Parts: sequence; C-alpha cells; structure tokens
Amino acid sequence: MKKGLLLVMLLSSFQTFAQTKVHIPDENFEQALIDLGLDSGIVDGYVARSNINTITSLNVADKNISDLTGIEHFVALEALYCSENNLRVLNISKNSKLRILRCYANILKNLDVSKNPDLITLSCNINRLSALDVRKNPRLKQLSFGRNKITGIDVTKNPSLEFLDLAQNKLRTLNVHKNAALVHINCSNNELTSLNLANRNNTAITYFNASNNELACIKVDDSAYSTKFWTRMDEGTIFDESCR
Repeated sequence: MKKGLLLVMLLSSFQTFAQTKVHIPDENFEQALIDLGLDSGIVDGYVARSNINTITSLNVADKNISDLTGIEHFVALEALYCSENNLRVLNISKNSKLRILRCYANILKNLDVSKNPDLITLSCNINRLSALDVRKNPRLKQLSFGRNKITGIDVTKNPSLEFLDLAQNKLRTLNVHKNAALVHINCSNNELTSLNLANRNNTAITYFNASNNELACIKVDDSAYSTKFWTRMDEGTIFDESCR
C-alpha cells in the first residue's frame, strides 16, 4: 500500500514537473536564455514553461548553439533569429505564428517551413540545403537562400514576394512570372538555362543580377526597357518577350 502510494506521488510529481518545465539539452542555448532573463541560476537543462510561452521574439544568434530543442514550446514566437550557430536540425513545426526566421550561416541540410503559413521573412543563406519548399507560405515577402545547393524553387504561390536572393546555388530554371511585387532579384552564380521574368511589372525591379549563368535569353515584359536598365548579366545573353 505504501509503495503504491509512493509510486502515485512520484508519478504526480513528474507530471507536474513536465507541465511546468521545458527540457533544454543544449547548454549554450540555455545560457543564452539565462542571458536574456528567460531563465535563472545555473545551467540545469530546464527552463520554466511560463517564462517562454508568451515570448514573441527571440534572438540567440552567434551563441555556439548546436541544438534548439525546446524551441517548440515558444508557442507565441513570431520572430526567431538563430543565425551563425552550429545547427544541423531546426524544427519549427510547432511555431505556427512565426513571421520572421533568420537562420543563415548554420549547417542545415533540411528546413521545413510548411507549418508556418504566416512567414513573411525567411533568410537561410549559407547552409547545406539541397531543397526548399515555400509553397505553404503565401505571405512571404523576403526570401534569401544564397550559398546553398538548391536545384529548384517554386515561388508561384508567393504573390507578395518582393525580395529574392538565391545566388550561388544550382538552379537550372527560375520562373517569377506570378511575382508582380518583386523589386529585388539576385539569381547570379547558378546554372540557369531558363529565366522567366515577365511578371507584368518589370519597371518595379530596382535590383537585378543574373550574371554567371548559362542563359541565352531572359524572358521579360519589355526587351528595350530591360536592355537599357538591367546590365548585370553574361555577355551574349539577350532579353526578349518570348525567348523562343
């Protein structure tokens, strides 16, 4: 009887602990939380759930963090800055309110943003990504994934996209004909053989760079306008309204 009562008490105590504490296995991550005033005392692998579940912005960039386990309990998070760390994995599937994610200069091989429909800014430059799917992010305005190994990207579901930087990847084709809000596009240093920029609003683009590719022709709204104002491209590449 006493043993049974003791077991019940232990289980109850464990459940209470699990409900009030969040496990933070990475010591550098926890130290960063301590430095931000979201935890206190010594590094012990845990942080009070009540200290983090209402936080809307978190900056833990350049903290030598290898594991962001525990970030899933930041359920109110709208902005996450975790660049310049040692992250191999980043699970943000529980951070459904996320609007800004800056995770550049890590060692990520995969990044799933399909559970972040409110995402407006995504910066994941300088990682090891071979693919990126942003079709579930219709509000995206700024997308940067330069210096990765990505071979293809579909931005047809991102009508609000204004800033697109995908330099130094392995893309063969790029189609932004549905991205009429674009003002900045850098697709230099890829393997592009096809580029469709005819989005019916080319005059809004203030920065254009398609140099160091394999393009013979770039499809645009008005070839005369593009020839006059866009010069960052390879010698021999032409602008045309059809590129047949």
